[in-house]
Amino acid sequence: MIKISLSAVFVVLLGFANYCHAAQPLVAQDGLQPVTTTPMQLITVKAKAPFDNLRLRVIMRFPANVKNIQQATQYLLEATNYKLVLNPDSPDEARRILSRPLLAQDRDDSLKTIEDALLQIAGEDTVLVIDRANKLISFEFMEGMSE
Repeated sequence: MIKISLSAVFVVLLGFANYCHAAQPLVAQDGLQPVTTTPMQLITVKAKAPFDNLRLRVIMRFPANVKNIQQATQYLLEATNYKLVLNPDSPDEARRILSRPLLAQDRDDSLKTIEDALLQIAGEDTVLVIDRANKLISFEFMEGMSE
């Protein structure tokens, strides 16, 4: 599967639009090389690193059937490639966090990244554990904290 950043696609589209307007050089942004297009020219663009789906922005609005942290976490992760897992070193700890009720202030309709939303719903006494290589997340209590 090929992953291309939106900025790379934007540069290519701007390059095509530029071709339509007298093939002037395009000044690229985000550290990409300038693109000049001519008829039938193949455009090659160096793309940035893959986008992390936990940086997608969401509105903190959950369906009525979402009642606890586990359900809210699974709901937030639906649009990502990430999976919720229980940390083998502290499965009871993660289960206690995930079984907490979703609080009314966590349904505030604010706009946040998925990562920030997960941190908010879990509570101030927790840590979000992210394995970006394997696309896994879990929760732990902060050191010295527990219910």
